[in-house]
Amino acid sequence: MNRNQICRHAAARMNQRGLRKQDIDIVEIYGEFVDDDAIMLTYRHAAAAIKDAKTEIRRLQRWDQTPSVRAATARLKKRINLLQKNTNTKIVLRDGVLVTAYRTSGKPMKRSTRRMREGFV
Repeated sequence: MNRNQICRHAAARMNQRGLRKQDIDIVEIYGEFVDDDAIMLTYRHAAAAIKDAKTEIRRLQRWDQTPSVRAATARLKKRINLLQKNTNTKIVLRDGVLVTAYRTSGKPMKRSTRRMREGFV
């Protein structure tokens, strides 16, 4: 996604649904395409990214607790929180512009993951 392109509708929906730009970025980075124009951060992908971040935190904490190590650890913990918060969040892009974003649950999520498995991407 072109980092600055969010249509008015998407901006309004993000505001209504409590989604921030960093939430969209996390979904875009760690999510996977579930449709031609939609990216979703599934539980599986979020769990893998969280596991990697926790491994990195443990690796960093073996070293001295210098300010740079503490800052890196804080950034990783913030990433973990964002991943946990945005699990099952879906964003819809059209021509590189964010059209809408929402948190899925229940049937819509099952339908999206089923379509992804069946190869309708």
